[in-house]
Amino acid sequence: MKKALEQIRFDIAMAIGSSLDMEQMLKNALSCYMEKLDCSCCVVWDCVSSSRPTMVFSIPEDVTSLGYRNFIEERIPGYFEDLSRRETSCPNELNPGENKGTPWCLFKLADFGFFLLVRKSGIFEGALLKILEPLNEKLARSCRACRSHELLKRTIQQRALMEKAFRKSEERFHLALEATNDGIWDWEIRTGRVYFSPSYYSMLGYEPYELPQSYHTWEGLLHPDERESVKERIFKHIENKDQGYEIEFRLKTREGGWLWVLSRGKVVERDKDGSPLRLVGTHSDISRRKEFEEQMEKMNRELYISATTDRLTGLLNRQRFEEILILEMDRAARYGNSLSMLMFDIDDFKKLNDSLGHQAGDVALQEVAQVIQKRIRSSDYSARWGGDEFMILLLADMDNAFSIADSLRKEIAICDIPGIGGVTISIGVVQYGEKDDVDSLIKRADDALYRAKTSGRNRTEKG
Repeated sequence: MKKALEQIRFDIAMAIGSSLDMEQMLKNALSCYMEKLDCSCCVVWDCVSSSRPTMVFSIPEDVTSLGYRNFIEERIPGYFEDLSRRETSCPNELNPGENKGTPWCLFKLADFGFFLLVRKSGIFEGALLKILEPLNEKLARSCRACRSHELLKRTIQQRALMEKAFRKSEERFHLALEATNDGIWDWEIRTGRVYFSPSYYSMLGYEPYELPQSYHTWEGLLHPDERESVKERIFKHIENKDQGYEIEFRLKTREGGWLWVLSRGKVVERDKDGSPLRLVGTHSDISRRKEFEEQMEKMNRELYISATTDRLTGLLNRQRFEEILILEMDRAARYGNSLSMLMFDIDDFKKLNDSLGHQAGDVALQEVAQVIQKRIRSSDYSARWGGDEFMILLLADMDNAFSIADSLRKEIAICDIPGIGGVTISIGVVQYGEKDDVDSLIKRADDALYRAKTSGRNRTEKG
């Protein structure tokens, strides 16, 4: 009998084997149990993966149709809970009640679940129970080994999938960069080493890796006018731990020129204390955009000058002068500032045009405008009002305005204009008052000019 039992144990142990396919190993082992121990069926439950025991498989597959369905579904789960509190893995007999004489033997399989053996007849002998206990432990260890193997295999598979996805992502990233020709840089802050991509070098006209890969290389390429402001912005990002930065600046090319770039960067790695370790970013060539912006800015300046300036004299035109006059009158009324205005024209200008021609008249207007531009202050405004009439707006009281006006009159009178000789002007001077509006102020200046004309010309009159 002893030898027979030993043979049974050996055969079952061989059936358990060393397979790393847990379900197949369990099926092999349990089939051997059933053959050697004369069992009618066995069922394996998983009591680890979910809160309620779940049947994994059975031998035969339709075990629940053998008349024990209610017993399995209703009584076994509760028995599991009671059995899980026991330390032993020895089999325990259960009697389904209606099937007396064919007891169920339930075995606890550590870390996995339980399997159930049903004998066709008789009962388990004590010697057989002792044989089964170490076999169940061996089966449990094999299950744990299978589970560890499956976990390792899944981990390896997941890592392989992640690496494949990373490679695809990296390929897409490099393709995108190649399409945009952006330069990549990666700064190891503590060492000062900076990786520059090949496109970074080619953007500046260098061969790949022709320049040392260091922070000082990048710093030396910065335009002197922008070096400090650029460094300040980058270090502000590092200290403030914000989402990133964008800044435009110029870098020196191999030929000695300057290339406008848009730099985007972000700290991507910090140590446990929050100190920055790596700053990564890109440089994009925006020289064409900058060139376009400069052209647009120049065009806008030209349009503004054309819209606000008299083409012949370079002084403000009438429309722009009126806009400024309204603003300055409002400011004078609000803050009590002194504001005066001069209106003047060239004496006998019609005779000059009739005798020497309109071209000579244009030259005379230009010469007078040049004297005005030399004499007035940066805070004053001068304009060609129309024909040979001029306006000057002064941030001054009447006395100072009259002094400036008379000095201007005398200076123009001594000018020697090529092909013309000398010309004189008559001036009307007024100071803005509380009751003045634009029309009344201009009317008073025009009246003062008229008095200067009727009083003999080449005069300055207050209005």
